[in-house]
Amino acid sequence: MGLAVGQDGKSVLSVDTPEGTHFQGHFEAPGFADSARAFKRVISIDQEGQEGQPVAKTGTTLTHGGWNTVTLDRVDGSSTPFTAGHGKIIAGTDSLPSYGSIFHVTQTNAQGGEWVDITPPHA
Repeated sequence: MGLAVGQDGKSVLSVDTPEGTHFQGHFEAPGFADSARAFKRVISIDQEGQEGQPVAKTGTTLTHGGWNTVTLDRVDGSSTPFTAGHGKIIAGTDSLPSYGSIFHVTQTNAQGGEWVDITPPHA
C-alpha cells in the first residue's frame, strides 16, 4: 500500500497484493501537502456505522492478522520502516481500561511488520 501526495495536494492511494490484485484511487487532499503529517496503522474489528459510539459487543476475533512490511516514503526518495518508534498506541476511551487484554501484538520485525491477535471480552 502506498500514498503519494503531490505539492498541489493531489493524492494517489495504491494497494497491491502478492496475487497481483491492484487498486488505485485518486483524490484531492488540499492542505495535506503543506502540513506536518501523522500516519497511523489501524488495528480493529470494523463496526460500520458505529463512529462516535461505544464499541458494540462482538464475538468476532482476529488471529495473527498483520502486515509484513510498512514503510514511510519521503519526497527525497528515502524511506524508513514504520516501527514502534514512529508512533504510539491510541485506544478509545471505552476500550482503554482493557486494551491490554483485547489487543495482543504477537510479533514485529525491523521492516515495520506487525502481527496482532484481537480477542474482545465478549468473544
